Amino acid sequence: MGQIVYHDSAVFSLVCPLLNVSAMHRFYPYFCVIVLCVYLSVPSLNAQSKPPASGGKTTPAAKPADAKVNVAAPNPDAAKPLSDDKTLAKYKAWNIDADLEKTYGGNKEPAKFRTETAKMLADNAKRDAFFDTYYFARWTNPDTQGLVQTYLDDFIKKDLDPLTGSTREYLLKKSFEILQKMAADAAATPTARYNAVLAIGLLSQAKAKDNNSAPTAYAPALPYLIEQYNKGNNPQYIQLGALLGIVRHCAMGIADANLNTAAVPNLLVKIITDGKPAAGNEDKNAQYLIDCFRTRAIDGLALLGSGNAAPGNIVKGIKTFYDILENNGEAVEMRTRAARALGELNYKALGETATPVPYDDIITTLLDFTKQLSDSEIQIISDMLAKTKAETGGVSALGGEGGMRTGPAGQAVDTGPPFDSLPVEKKLEVINVFQRVKSEFEDIMYGIRGGVKGSASTAKGMMSAIPTDSPMVKKINSTQAAMRNLFTYLDEKDERQKKLDDRKKAAAGPQMEGGGEGMVMGEGIGRTSGGPNAEADKNMDIKPLKVNLGDIKFALETFSAELLDKVLKSG
Repeated sequence: MGQIVYHDSAVFSLVCPLLNVSAMHRFYPYFCVIVLCVYLSVPSLNAQSKPPASGGKTTPAAKPADAKVNVAAPNPDAAKPLSDDKTLAKYKAWNIDADLEKTYGGNKEPAKFRTETAKMLADNAKRDAFFDTYYFARWTNPDTQGLVQTYLDDFIKKDLDPLTGSTREYLLKKSFEILQKMAADAAATPTARYNAVLAIGLLSQAKAKDNNSAPTAYAPALPYLIEQYNKGNNPQYIQLGALLGIVRHCAMGIADANLNTAAVPNLLVKIITDGKPAAGNEDKNAQYLIDCFRTRAIDGLALLGSGNAAPGNIVKGIKTFYDILENNGEAVEMRTRAARALGELNYKALGETATPVPYDDIITTLLDFTKQLSDSEIQIISDMLAKTKAETGGVSALGGEGGMRTGPAGQAVDTGPPFDSLPVEKKLEVINVFQRVKSEFEDIMYGIRGGVKGSASTAKGMMSAIPTDSPMVKKINSTQAAMRNLFTYLDEKDERQKKLDDRKKAAAGPQMEGGGEGMVMGEGIGRTSGGPNAEADKNMDIKPLKVNLGDIKFALETFSAELLDKVLKSG
């Protein structure tokens, strides 16, 4: 068994101490975006509402023309000029119509502004000037960068989405033209440039027909997005915005056969494979940022291999995801995401391929990884419990129900005090472990079956392609049964905890806000009042979990023993 590796990054710590959920890898791709957005917003936080500086443009340092740039990884050098920013005064706003700015500046009257926008769209003589000198130009104002996300949302949802016919075609072409200029303008703020690329990726030729259908992506945007990702001297945030747009096109379908089967999947594979951890590389911050990009590329490649996929895209997905899964040097977040991606591929669409799919090898690796991950989580929880006991003089503050149980080998299991008696920071530690364990094992099961708890789609999952008489089928079913027992135990509502909730509600009187019905898959955190930690938790009062660390450890030990006896030792 290889060593399990988790990300432990100073970059990640910029955001996650606020939530204390540093291993919520189910939301890992979104934290990647948040980290970069926080990074980009630092200049905005330091701005003192100064007017734009006069003078020439400030251009990021360019790489030498003959420098070799690895386009499959974010370019660290391109972002360096941003790291020293203390103010936004160095950035220059575009020419903004003074009269319109006086009337609508700061989005003060959004309803009237929507009316004005509609009027300008209908006036062929004025609309170019409106969109050139105000509508998009205001995105570049250094003093109102906090509104750019609102501008983007309003543009897509309120101004573009309702349009049809020639008016929609006009706004698509006009916005595509202006936003490309903004993204390329080194004198514009990073926030404006990043959102310009995001907006291009969000353009839709036609809106969704109904809630069950997807819009049609704006095809001219895709070659531009590929070009922007591959441009070696682009800052990281431009590359990220371009990659997010590429993944959206993968989700909606790419009509151009060459882009669908060559340019896009080849780029995504290159991002994933060229960014894999190098042996002996201890720069965890750099690897974490690279893995943020790789995770989004995995998403895109999985989408290209699902549904009505070209066989070549499915084969590329299998090889790329399996390489990550079997590499012990990869972080757990990457390996579990790769496992899930394997379950998103449409194996039935493969037909006859030149290279047979090594189903037995992939499934054996998934099962070994499951055992390895379970044992690693048991050790992590044991270390947490031991550390807390040492800090509290031998009394565990991260236990479970408050009692003793018998473990799988007959040993006594100390489950410790109930969740609700823990201080808020310890509650968050338990929530962190709970969410991580649930998402890790569900991702693995999804990888095997294309769904959790037997809900596999007929078009997904390796089970749809393996002969029913294969020995692997029995192993998969046994693993699924053991994992279902694990999930059932973790989701189980303890009767004593329910009684405690009832007593708390009766003692506290009417509730200010209602919470969820408990936590399943990290959801259901609500607010309650009263209880042992009401004062300590007044700013973050968390509804009790159904299980604590002692319970999770006990469930994993039972699962690990069952997995070993019934699956891994079987022929």
